[in-house]
Amino acid sequence: FGGCQVMEMGAEGTQDAAALLRTVLGNVPDFVMHLAPDGTILFINHLAPGYTMEKVIGRHVLEFNHPSNHARVRQMLHHVLHTGTPDSYESVAEGPHGQDANYLSRAAPVMDGGRVVSIILVAIDIIELRARDAVLRRSEQTLKLALRAARLGLWEWDVATGVNHAFD
Repeated sequence: FGGCQVMEMGAEGTQDAAALLRTVLGNVPDFVMHLAPDGTILFINHLAPGYTMEKVIGRHVLEFNHPSNHARVRQMLHHVLHTGTPDSYESVAEGPHGQDANYLSRAAPVMDGGRVVSIILVAIDIIELRARDAVLRRSEQTLKLALRAARLGLWEWDVATGVNHAFD
């Protein structure tokens, strides 16, 4: 969330900003939530299949997280509220149709007059990323076995620096 600059705009720019925000929130695949300081969900940009706004808005964010993650979610809420700085965590939470899904969640404070008044939480489903990582690890293991069996090795030479690197 850091590094984003917000420009002050007059009333004429407010409609443009609102249209831009609606477009962004409506098209990002991640879940963007606005949380009350106590963790109650005030807004979510879209829903996972099997959910309705009535089943999500007004409920506590913990209700959608696996019980094993509750302490970490509480810690995140406390950190953001009391330090005014962002925090992130990985968790298992309810995904489509109530099934468990892996998420990377980033939380940032909404500030007003130097105090935290609410929290923005962005949750990214990382199940596909985890699956790709597993495929990559298997591929690397297979390559290592093949190289060992053929008594070959791999190395690279960085022409710019002149540094050689051998791979195990």
